[in-house]
Amino acid sequence: MNRMLMLNLQKQKRWEDPDYIKWVCEQVCSCCQEPGTEYDPMDPHHLIGIGGISMGMGTKAPDQWAMPLKRSCHIRWHQKPNYEIQYEWVARTLAKAVEEGVLTV
Repeated sequence: MNRMLMLNLQKQKRWEDPDYIKWVCEQVCSCCQEPGTEYDPMDPHHLIGIGGISMGMGTKAPDQWAMPLKRSCHIRWHQKPNYEIQYEWVARTLAKAVEEGVLTV
């Protein structure tokens, strides 16, 4: 195999931002629009299965592709995923983060 090709296949370091993930978990659920509770806390759901951003075992999309889901909604989503709705959820989350100054462009 060509050495240059092998270099391109190496796993890239994913962007992680604990402060952003904390902010994501303080938002209402992207699915049901309700806040988390003590018994049903918010989880950061990372975009999966789209465009190679995160596909395969042991991969997770970078933190900027996270959206808030209550744990019960998160579990239901993984049982019956709707990959297309993630575009809307992540777009709304990113727009709010930019609007509130959490992320800058």
